Amino acid sequence: MESQLTVGVLSPLVGGFYFGGVISGINRATRAYGGSLVAVQTFDAGLEHTDYHEPQRTADRVAWDRVDGYVVLVDALTSDDLQALSQHKPLVVVSGGGGISCPTVAPDNAAGIAAAIDHLVWHGHTRIGFIGCPVQADMRERFAAYQSALERHGISAGGWNHEVEDSRQQGGRAGGQALLAAGVPTTALITATDGNALGVMQELRAAGLELPRDQAIIGFDDTEAAQHATPTR
Repeated sequence: MESQLTVGVLSPLVGGFYFGGVISGINRATRAYGGSLVAVQTFDAGLEHTDYHEPQRTADRVAWDRVDGYVVLVDALTSDDLQALSQHKPLVVVSGGGGISCPTVAPDNAAGIAAAIDHLVWHGHTRIGFIGCPVQADMRERFAAYQSALERHGISAGGWNHEVEDSRQQGGRAGGQALLAAGVPTTALITATDGNALGVMQELRAAGLELPRDQAIIGFDDTEAAQHATPTR
């Protein structure tokens, strides 16, 4: 007998490579059990996946009486709303949690950044910088992992790092400009996102640097744009 399971997904956005991709995966898994999916966008229309906004309080209880449980993606709800929902429905949280005791799926920020630093050090780099926007928890975790990995290798984590205002290419370009203004004190960079990495690359190439010979750059997220970039040009 087929299950009548109905899974709700609460997501800041329902399109784009990340949110759309995660929702598509949840849908495939749900359908494999004969179930159905209801996806609800909790942020305003017209935003892009790289536009980060703090979650807003909501009184809406969309489909609460129609679904068996929810998957909540990346700050779709405030911690208070998440807590309230957890009192009524089973939850799985993706890249978040807000202190709620429930199954959680998250990127392994620490291991990913540690592996990136190990790789750069293996290539002989010791002047390794960091560019990122610290607004989201994932980005703060990546910066903390960068600091820890450098310290593990006996390298000063205060060598050079720069905070930018967003995780898009615009933020990366600002970071690249700051790096150039500082006289390019690094030989390698960890960037918090692929968007930042692509922006940095644009600025450094425009200044005549050859990548990765003059600057090795590692991004994070495996975005569509990064998949089609040519890092060595």
